[in-house]
Amino acid sequence: MPIRIALVRLPRLLSDLVAAAFVADDAWIELVEHETDIDLPGTVQHPRPDVVIAEVNDPWKADVADLLTQCPELVVLGVRGDGRSAWSYELAPCPRPLGELGPVQLRSIVLGTLGASS
Repeated sequence: MPIRIALVRLPRLLSDLVAAAFVADDAWIELVEHETDIDLPGTVQHPRPDVVIAEVNDPWKADVADLLTQCPELVVLGVRGDGRSAWSYELAPCPRPLGELGPVQLRSIVLGTLGASS
């Protein structure tokens, strides 16, 4: 079964460069290019890709991360339109050791977490 890679909203030149990174005659790779104005959730319809590579201008405000709520096993990569930066997005638990926990530490962690998300 080939690996399906969806190229989404990439400028033509960048799309060509990304596609060139994969061997065109490789039976294990299937590239699917989407129009630049496609609805992003529409890219994960049947047949669903294994990887989505999409243009991202602000990695913290990228809607590509929302694809992971639909398909947690999806590999999502964001690439700046000029091709100079890229980001990977994942939906995975990330436990951090906290050490011994007392009331002061607990309060600090909870309030720090809430402050970081706003």
